[in-house]
Amino acid sequence: MEEREYRIRPMVEADLPEVEKIFRLALGSFVGLPRPEEFSGDASISRCRFLTHPQGTLVCEREGEIVGSNFLSSWGSFGLFGPLSVKPGLQNQGVGKALLERTLPLFAECGIRQKGIFTFPHSAKHLALYARYGFFPQTLNLVLARDLKDQPPPLTPPELLASLPPSERGEAIALCRLLCERIYPGLDLSREIESVERHGWGDTILLREGSALKGFALCHRGTGTEAGSGILYVKFGAADGPESFAALLQRVFQLAALKGTVKVVTGVNLSREGVYRTLMGRGFRIEVIGVAMQSPNLPGFNRRDVWVMDDWR
Repeated sequence: MEEREYRIRPMVEADLPEVEKIFRLALGSFVGLPRPEEFSGDASISRCRFLTHPQGTLVCEREGEIVGSNFLSSWGSFGLFGPLSVKPGLQNQGVGKALLERTLPLFAECGIRQKGIFTFPHSAKHLALYARYGFFPQTLNLVLARDLKDQPPPLTPPELLASLPPSERGEAIALCRLLCERIYPGLDLSREIESVERHGWGDTILLREGSALKGFALCHRGTGTEAGSGILYVKFGAADGPESFAALLQRVFQLAALKGTVKVVTGVNLSREGVYRTLMGRGFRIEVIGVAMQSPNLPGFNRRDVWVMDDWR
């Protein structure tokens, strides 16, 4: 099949049912599920990514039929792409290459300087494809989970962005941005925070000491989000040091108990040794092993001195 048969275009909302179907089938087949269409359960990853950054979403068509898709996530000066999905039966026929060649210019258009992806370290095909476009395999990226059983609701609930008066929320988001700026120049989760708040997908936990913001955690929760039912998913959490990180993690557990969720999921890059050790010491276990690939081959905010938990999938 010739690559010129493919048409890459911006995604529209009407594409989402087919995009989600291909995503589930492609990833479910890759990881060997007996029913690949059930991959990711009742989470809605494609819809959440589209609504958060519609300008960064693409579909690949052949003869008017959607055969693949890709998503860009813009975190200020840092950006991710994925999930990149290709319809089963069309792998190794240029769909992924065609999508990547249209995705990469979007990073520059969004002002992204450091690009990252999550892929599978055992897949030579994925490593080779992304290396062709300048991505270098670095440190393992783990997805971790902790089951919560019979944890009582907290006496004092954690402070949430949504609990602030509307007039104060903009200032709180600005403080989150300043905290991220100290971690990595230009790192900014404002788009993700505002999308979660606007669509009611979850909560942003604020850890404050007086007027100072010591940490925050951006969380999806429940059906139709990137989490799925019964799950509190920390997509990104940051703190200014080990003590603040431990306190932030405790507030994540408190929120999970308050909302009746039975599982907390997050991610960590192993270059952040202190974060990894803290999470494992608090009962998390490894669910998925991936590898971070970055372009250019620089650490970004995957460093020993950084106290961030995040998921690049």
